[in-house]
Amino acid sequence: MGANPRRVARHLLVLCGYFFLTVVVTYPVAFHLTTHIPIAHQIPGWAPGDGDPWYSLWMLWFTKHSLVELGRLPLFSDALFYPRGADLRYFSLIMFPLLLSLPLVYLAGLIAAYNLLILLSLAAAGYATFLLVQYLTKDGRVAFISGLIFAFCPYHLTRSLEHLFLVGSAACLPLYVLFLIKALQERGTSNVLLASVVFLLTMLSNPYYVIFLILFTGIYVLFHLWRLRHAGSRSILIKRVALVVGCTAVLSLPIAALALRTEWPDIVLSTSLAEVNQWSADLLAFFLPSPYHTLWGSLVEAIYANFTGNVFEQTVYIGYVVLALALIALVKARQEETRVWALCAISFFVLALGPFLHIHGKDLFRLGDATFYIPLPHLLFGFIPVLKGVRVASRFDVMLMLSLAVLVSFGLRCLLDHFDRQQWGAKGQAVFLSLIAAVLLLEFVSVPLPILDARLPKVYAEIGQDETSTGSLLDVPLGLDIAKYQYYQTVHRKKLLMGFSPHPSRALKEYGNTFPLIKAFKEPDHILDGAWPWDQQDALRLISVFDVDAIVLHREYLEPAIVNRLQEVLMRTFPIEKRFEEGSLLVLWLARDRASQAHWDGAAYRWDFDAAAALPWLLEGWWPPERRDEITFAWADGKPSRLWVFFPQRQDVVLELGLSPFIFPGCPQQGIKVYANERLLGEIEMEAEGWRSYSLRVPHSSLTAGVNVFRFVYRCAAAPAQVLPGTPDARSLAVAFDFIAFHFE
Repeated sequence: MGANPRRVARHLLVLCGYFFLTVVVTYPVAFHLTTHIPIAHQIPGWAPGDGDPWYSLWMLWFTKHSLVELGRLPLFSDALFYPRGADLRYFSLIMFPLLLSLPLVYLAGLIAAYNLLILLSLAAAGYATFLLVQYLTKDGRVAFISGLIFAFCPYHLTRSLEHLFLVGSAACLPLYVLFLIKALQERGTSNVLLASVVFLLTMLSNPYYVIFLILFTGIYVLFHLWRLRHAGSRSILIKRVALVVGCTAVLSLPIAALALRTEWPDIVLSTSLAEVNQWSADLLAFFLPSPYHTLWGSLVEAIYANFTGNVFEQTVYIGYVVLALALIALVKARQEETRVWALCAISFFVLALGPFLHIHGKDLFRLGDATFYIPLPHLLFGFIPVLKGVRVASRFDVMLMLSLAVLVSFGLRCLLDHFDRQQWGAKGQAVFLSLIAAVLLLEFVSVPLPILDARLPKVYAEIGQDETSTGSLLDVPLGLDIAKYQYYQTVHRKKLLMGFSPHPSRALKEYGNTFPLIKAFKEPDHILDGAWPWDQQDALRLISVFDVDAIVLHREYLEPAIVNRLQEVLMRTFPIEKRFEEGSLLVLWLARDRASQAHWDGAAYRWDFDAAAALPWLLEGWWPPERRDEITFAWADGKPSRLWVFFPQRQDVVLELGLSPFIFPGCPQQGIKVYANERLLGEIEMEAEGWRSYSLRVPHSSLTAGVNVFRFVYRCAAAPAQVLPGTPDARSLAVAFDFIAFHFE
């Protein structure tokens, strides 16, 4: 039987209504669709005008670039942190919205695709909530208003300025709740399958929201098991729950198992109690309008400045109209309809507060001479696998707003029933609902949203058109917190020496610090402290190892005096071929002579860990050097260690290592497998203890003219605190290195 045309038309009208209102509440985004993006700058310590939106734009581009142009999954890129490369397997955690973006990027371009994702996601969130509430109340009028509450709450409007993928996965929450409820209340398996599919899509969109849905399912099911008094009814519910869980497990567990078993070498997924406490919602934040609110934002900015975390994660405003209508529902509506939603609202409200109560930015309170914290249930998450991965507790607010949106629908329905008895008529009720919708939007609205011009400087397009140059760009200042560099890569397409990474690992934070000049480019302010510490040989070696074609100075991140001094020294030290400017950018193009490698000599091929700063090598996987018994050495951290070293030509060499194993009771004999460019050279069987020199021959067939990667894989590693009683050292240790050297045959 075909769909009812009138019903289809009604739903299309509702969806169009949400999209139209999205355009209104996000003004002026839709009017600058191809040139600007919504973005705000309220994160202390970040570069001006920078933030996650630029990185999200790069992610949209890189997904298309990797899948379509390179023909591979976007799970690794050698165009970031060159020549090391960057692991991007965390892309799999948001793969669904990335894939959805592909048609938009193709048809509308990158900037328009980004903006359309925000607009369509907010409209979809409203429509999904409409479907949920219409099913619960059988009243499309109140359902439409509930959709407004969830889609346009300050949580979503504020995060549209920073977190594209939080907004992009919002519709999954009400859709899953709808299909879960229908699966538990109705016969058949279609809703069971739909709930499982939406859960799977959430898993591929937003790990936070997966945890939120698991918790909602637990609360909803346990409440109804408690409420049902008849054993037969409980049995039916348990069977339906088992069917949903089973179907969801079949679809989702393979992906969950793969994610849990996968190593994430370049991002830190674990979180500490201090971090969770920092990113917890302040109690006052639930009752303060957004700092971007059209009318009252300026009045509350000073209060938000006292909260922990940042303004994006602290924007959890409920709204007083929402709160009043929800309270009406609790007092007037039938308890069997509202109690479970009230329980959900309370539960997610408390969880959003984090492990310890914060009030006006303080979590340590004083009573007389005593100081104390107020612990909350979220504290238990630190002891529960998966749940302890919730780093930003304030994001539980999204489930609070969904629960309140449902409660508001019951409150509105009670008021409409009252108006029926008062014989207001359809027009009177329509006026009342329109007034409620207007007041709700007025309480939430942040018009105009702050936007920034996202059009790329022309100089980058010119660089990208130069097909004869295939090297990298060196951006100054180098840093992990400037996401714009990667956005610029979408047009110049050259390799970058650094990159922007969410929750970067120690390896990424320290990348390049062992190489002369790189650390100075990370901290260019120090150029004013004294003489420039480099010579031309250092510059030429940097150009060789990182294949640098051009140096770009970003004046927007540098003081004028630093820019002037940098120009002076770079022009004297580097082989500058041409220089040109555009806006805040100063581009120094290098003259490359790849045939001549006279700046490399045998002295550059011994790394003593007591003189690491003097050699042109890149190392990763060692702890900072320490000194004992007249020897300066560094411990390998137990994970594979890697060394990048430049050879001007292919030739046979001998690798020599000065090593001593970490010894503890019951440890096996230590061994190291050594790889050159992923070819196994052999395995070193180490002596039981003490310093020894070990050698391996490296044939020229395993090497390349240019950068070569050596990887050291250890047979065993342990933390002294776990294997040596009374030792507090919690580092993972494997082998101590005194030196690494290459001898040319």
